[in-house]
This record gives sequence, C-alpha cells and structure tokens, in this order.
Amino acid sequence: MLHAFTTADLGKRTRSSACSMGGPPGVGAAAVFFRLGRQYLQLGYSQRAANLFQLAMSMFWDASRSEHGMECLQLEMWGIRWFEDFMEAYIPHAARLQRNSLAMLPHQASWEVPAGYRDPSLNIAVFSLCDYAPGAPMHWLLARSQQNRQAYCGRHGYGMEWTSQRPALSSSRHPVWGQLAGPLELLLNGAGRPYDWVMSMDCDSLFVNMDVTLDSLIYRFAGRDTPWGSLEIDPEVHFLISEDGRGLAGGNWIVRNSPEGRRFLTEVYGQDEPERNPYLRHDLRDQFSLLWHLVRPGVSVPKPTERALQLGAAAPAAPAGWPDVGYTPGVRLVPQEMLLGSYPHVSCSNQGDRAHRCWQGAAEGGADFIVSVPLLGSLPQDMAQAMLDRFLLEAVGSLGDPAYEQQLRGLCASADISRCLMGGGGRGG
Repeated sequence: MLHAFTTADLGKRTRSSACSMGGPPGVGAAAVFFRLGRQYLQLGYSQRAANLFQLAMSMFWDASRSEHGMECLQLEMWGIRWFEDFMEAYIPHAARLQRNSLAMLPHQASWEVPAGYRDPSLNIAVFSLCDYAPGAPMHWLLARSQQNRQAYCGRHGYGMEWTSQRPALSSSRHPVWGQLAGPLELLLNGAGRPYDWVMSMDCDSLFVNMDVTLDSLIYRFAGRDTPWGSLEIDPEVHFLISEDGRGLAGGNWIVRNSPEGRRFLTEVYGQDEPERNPYLRHDLRDQFSLLWHLVRPGVSVPKPTERALQLGAAAPAAPAGWPDVGYTPGVRLVPQEMLLGSYPHVSCSNQGDRAHRCWQGAAEGGADFIVSVPLLGSLPQDMAQAMLDRFLLEAVGSLGDPAYEQQLRGLCASADISRCLMGGGGRGG
C-alpha cells in the first residue's frame, strides 16, 4: 500500500511540475496569439483574428502532444481556460468566416472557366507519396491511390508522379516531409521538359469527378483579366491551397515552377539540422511550417488592410481583396471541394465539424472534384476500404469485379457510403 501511495503521489507531483512554470512548451506562444486574435476580433478585424487563432491552435496542439500536456490544458493556464475561452472563440469564428467557401473568398464572380478546360501549353504533374510498407495497416491504400492517379492523369495528359518510396531529399526526416520534398525535387531537378505546375496530393485523397481539370482550377483561381476580355494566369500567383471549416489544411496544394514558387517551398522545407529548423520539432511538422510561412508574416503588419466591422455587426462579409485575407502575397485560397477535397459524412457528422465542406456527389445534386478523409487510418479497416472503394468506383467506373461493385452500389445510393454505414442516409439499390 505504501508503494502504491508513493507511486501515485509521484505521478501527481510530476504532473504538477509539468503544469507549473508556464506549462508545456508552446502554451505561452498560444496565449500570445490568442489574446492578440481576440483583441483584433473586438476591433472588428475578422480575417486577422482568424489567422492569429490558427497560429494559437498550432501551438495549442503542440503543447497537447507533450507529456502531461493534455492534462495541463484542462487547467486554466496563462489566464485562459483553453477548452472554454479559446475553443469557443476559435471554432465558431472560423465557421462564420467560411474561408473554405467560394462565396467568402475574393475571387471574381464573373470569371468562368469550363470544368474540362485544358491548356496544351501547360505541363502539369500530380505528386503523391504513399509510404506504407508491406504489412503496415494502411498498405491496402497503395493500389487504390495508384489506380486513381493513373485514371485521372492518363485522361488529361498530366505527369503521374506517384511513388511509394520516400524522396531522397527527405530520407533522414519523418515520412510526412516527403510530400513537400517530392514536389521540390521535381521543381529543382526536372529533366527534359520541366513541369509548369505541380499538385501535391495526399495518398488518401481521391479524384472523383474526373471531368474537372487542374488547368481549369489554375485559370479560375490563379487568373487575372486581360484588356481583351479573356483570362490569363496571373504572373504574381505561385501557390494554391485550401482551408477547411477550421482553417488551413495542407493535404493538397498546387505550386508553380517559378523562382517564387521554388523559393517558397525551399523555405517551408527548411534546414535538415533540428537546431536550425524548429518545424522539425513541432508535432505538426510540415503542416506547421506551411501555416507559419503562409500566415505568420501577415499578422506582423501593424494595421490590417481589411475594413473593420462595427461592434455588433452582422456576420462578416467576403473580404474585398487578397491583402485583406492576410496570407503571404502570391498565395490564393481555393474552395475546399476544388482542391483540399470534401469530407465524407464520417468526418462531418459531429456538430463541431459542420463547417467543413461535406461531400456532395451526383446523388446529392452536386459533383465535387476531390474527396479527402481526415484520419482515415483511425477508422475500422473494413469500413475504410469499402468507403474508399465506393469513391474509386464512382471515379473510374469499374474495379474489375462485378459482384463486388454490385455490393458496393447496394450499400448506399450515394458514393459516400459512410452516410449509410453510420446511419446518416438512405440505402440504394
């Protein structure tokens, strides 16, 4: 009994020590970003507040992953109740801004580009790293991802840069850095005819609406008017990325093979020495580096360019221009369903996830381009496989197994069978 008492007492002392003297690493920075964001929100600067809240969230996340971090964050630290004061400000505000929606982004409403437009002068590639060894729980994903990329890239004449081998540039790093290293190697070392644009796409994202081209996205969301009334690609735009209902989501993005695009990726990738690269030490790694380089410079500008809302005003309107959004110049946000990908019902079913773009396919009266499944590996494997196979079947038309295809179609009227598997939609036949 004495041993049990002293062991429990030691555990309490350890937690107490971890939660004192400022708490886990990162909480102090999170507090600074959150307090600044709250102050800007009170002044009516909604976009600046959202960016500061995102930076606060990244530091909060890193702190939560440290030893006893989540336990500490249940307490009031730095004068902030993190699961009340912070979360109840950050998540509803992101939902109000809707920066994952076309209506709340400053793209010209008059610009129209056919979904299947293809510019033969553009050489475009799709890069995906599926680094799951044989025997790994997610190894089953490789064949599905590869088949999806082959079908899409072959249809539109894009370079298919799909690999299960980590790029040499990132061989000494955590595997997630490969999704940055691969496109960077293509831009820096492209042989023959170099690519003009490279899309980096998570292994667990799928093209579903095969009619949509990347050219149409580039002209629609990285374009500008010309004096003769047509669209051209804006020479000042070098990077396209999306937010979901909570903020920046770096799973899928498009980079231009320009000095600015190459320099940006090089800066995000950073040095290999941990003492010279703080992003290597952050739990979010490459995602944190993307956020820091895209958002942090804009929050250092003394006065936001956006027009301040009056206290008590209605929900924020769309920003007047890209400087108001506060991202690094040369970057454009693309609606979630057009680049990051819509989330299936399994990732949209909780109340706090309703601000995300949730899947809309033909059965729902829409035709979303890409589907992405956050935390796919946390789902039961049979459910994850069936869900991905149904989306893949929607995309390519046949999986080569009529009996299995009939079974998949019978599970649900929608390509998103998680609606039915979770009791959220009607069954089809």
